[in-house]
Order: sequence, then C-alpha cells, then structure tokens
Amino acid sequence: MTVALLSTPDQIKNDRKRINTVLDELLGYVVKASQYASCLDNNLMHISEPLIVLVKLINYDRTLDYILQHSQVDFDDENTSVVQFLIKLFLKFYKDVPNDDSLKETTKTALLNIFWSISLRQQYKRELLEIPEFIKIVKEIANEKISDTSPHYVPKYIEDIRKAADGIICNISETPNESEKLQCRALPALRTWAMKVHSSRIDNIDSNSDKTLQPSKPSIMISYSHADSAFCTELCKELDNKNEIFDIWIDWKYCTTGNLWERIADGIVNSSVVLCLLSQKYYESKSCQQEFFYVFNKLKKNVIPIYIGRSNPPNHMELLMCMSKYVRFNQMHPLEPKSLGELMNMINEFLSLNETKSKSSIKEILPSLPVHYEVPTEKNNQPLLRCNMNNT
Repeated sequence: MTVALLSTPDQIKNDRKRINTVLDELLGYVVKASQYASCLDNNLMHISEPLIVLVKLINYDRTLDYILQHSQVDFDDENTSVVQFLIKLFLKFYKDVPNDDSLKETTKTALLNIFWSISLRQQYKRELLEIPEFIKIVKEIANEKISDTSPHYVPKYIEDIRKAADGIICNISETPNESEKLQCRALPALRTWAMKVHSSRIDNIDSNSDKTLQPSKPSIMISYSHADSAFCTELCKELDNKNEIFDIWIDWKYCTTGNLWERIADGIVNSSVVLCLLSQKYYESKSCQQEFFYVFNKLKKNVIPIYIGRSNPPNHMELLMCMSKYVRFNQMHPLEPKSLGELMNMINEFLSLNETKSKSSIKEILPSLPVHYEVPTEKNNQPLLRCNMNNT
C-alpha cells in the first residue's frame, strides 16, 4: 500500500508490472477481509485500508481498466464481476455492520468514491444500474434522507459520502434531450428579462415591432482544481481587465453556502462558455472530472480546454477534447500575452455564435411558456409593460 500511495502518475502509468501486482494484492486483501464478520484479513488489516488506497489508484484509466477487466483475484462465484462484488460489499456494510462500528462510515465513503470513478466511464457505469437496491440507497444518501454523522478520517483525495453519491446519480441519469437543453439556455434569459420588467418602466415599446428579448451579459464559467487556485486567480484578473462584455462565474463567488454541486451545476447550465483549467491535479480530482463530463456529455457546452504546463489528459477525457481548440500556458506568472490573446479570440468567437443561437432558442421556447405579462393600453401617454400577477 505504501508503494501505491507514493507512486507518481507517470510511475502508475509506465511501471505496469509492479502496479498490476499491487492492484491484485489490494483487491485480494479486500476479498479476504470481506469473508470475516470483523472485516479484518489474516494480517488484521481492516477492509477500509486497501479500499482507501484503491480510491486513489482507480482515478487513472489504466488502473481502473485493469481492476475491472484483468485482475487476477478470484471470487467465490466465478461469474461475479468486480463491480458486482463491490456493490454487494457496500450493501453488506450498509445493512449488516452496526452503526457503532467506527470504520463503517469510512468504508462506505471509500466504496462510494470507487463507484463514482466507475460511473465516470461510459463503458462501465451501466453495471451500476443492475442492482436497484444499490441505486435506491445511493439516491437516499445524495438527498440526505440518511444521516450518519459519525466522525471518521479519510485522506484529502477522498470526497465526502454525499458528494460521491451526488456524482454517481448525475452520471447514471439519462442525457437531457434537445428541448431540455434549449430551456436551459433560454429560461435564464427570460427570468432576467422578467425581473427587469417588474422593477422598471419600458418606454417607447412598439407593439408591432419584432424585438428580441435581451438577456443579461453572457457568463463564462471556470472549472478548475483548487490546487491551481493561484493560476485561476491570475487568469480571472486578466479576463476582467481584458473584457467587459461577459461575467465570470467561479465557485468562490457563488458557492459560499448551500449545495456545492447544485450551485456549480447551475453555473455550468447558465454559462455560454466553460473554461476547463487542465492540470495533473484536475485529472486526479473526481469533482473536476464530474464537472468536465457534465459539460461535455450532458450539456454539450462550448468548452475551451486550457492546459497548464505540459500535463497530458487521461484517455477518456482526451477523447472528448480531440476536436476542440485549446490554449496552453507554459508560463504562469505573469501569464503569456500570446496565450491570453488566443483565449480572448476563442471566447469572442463562441459568444458571437451563442448570440445567434440564443435568439432562435428564445423564439422557439416562448410559445410553450405560460403568459405572465401583457402590454396594457397607454397610460399618461407612456406604454407600460406591467406584471399580470393577479390574473395568473
């Protein structure tokens, strides 16, 4: 386990023989410990210990593929897959292990982090759906219907149990259809417009003219790892200085309270362009991967990959970005003017395209929305657009 925790990403990727042996040993410890009521193997190692190490290792494509497809560990039932074994183990801990067991919460948290990594891969996530009882429990955890506040320690690379459950549910849900995506793009603009109408007069409205609703400034959302906060802060300052035609959405401004992932999801949905700050720490973070796949797979947003240094993305992420224009910053302080110029050109290009799409999207969705506003007759020689709240 020490070898696994101390290994660098390059060592995990390149030293296959040694890492494969480590992976088999770790999974073997889990299988042996699961056979005892105490969840201790012959070496008195609790089952949570190898699981915590596996959480880190399966962040990488190669190690996850090896564990799920090529592991040399045997199960009691030769037809049982690794995913099925881990789900049964989770259900056992959830139902059978006493709540006063100090390591129960740690084990459940580690397992849900593993399932979260599995759910991020298209080729594996369907196996998670095969046991309805498992999905039901994960949804309950995500919705806070189950409350377990037992104190327990986990390393920094392990996310809390509810966040992991949120990620799993998001990944296994169906992709939004086209009408839902249109609503995601158009409704925020309509809400903003309606608020302005309610609070102020609209002068000189020509009821016969074909005016398009004007939304507020477009939003640029930044997805990043907190390990890259210094670079992110520098980039935000430069973007603020360079342009005044868009707002920047970033977690430290909008996620001070409430459900973090829900607020981040709202930020992504309402954004016109998403900047993904890609680094080794970004690739290793399941939260960052969650944002990345939500942007690419679920919402099909306009994304600009921004590479920090010479990091290379894992295969499952690189596949989605292979057709995307990108920017690379090799110098962090100060940021390279050439790369900043390229980034601004890409942002402006996307915003120009979005402006055309937004107009057509709003026109398409307006007929299906309930009418809450009407244009009254002239009053004091000034046409007003007033809220018709009493008639709804």
